Amino acid sequence: MFFTREATKYKEEADLLRVERDILAAELALYKEIAALSDKEAIVVLNENGDPLFFNSKAQDIANKDAVVTELRKNTKEIVVGECEASVIGKNLSNGLKGYILTKSSIVGVSFHK
Repeated sequence: MFFTREATKYKEEADLLRVERDILAAELALYKEIAALSDKEAIVVLNENGDPLFFNSKAQDIANKDAVVTELRKNTKEIVVGECEASVIGKNLSNGLKGYILTKSSIVGVSFHK
């Protein structure tokens, strides 16, 4: 009988954790949608190792994402990829993540975005 109560308790806790996970997953999806709304700036998030974790829809259009990520790892305020320049604002996020906002500052010949 004791075992049955413990099993019921653990099942209830597991059910609550599943509900919480589903709520958090929905919230995460919403925040990704919100971040994708920007049509003026590219938003890129790198993990603690400097690997890309998130690109908003504008950043998805960048022709050479690898070159941009390499430049972002240098933590400069301006990056140049090809003949295009972008202003960069970086922000430390939770859990060691680093977010970057890229705003096109000039274009000479080659397009920064597809």
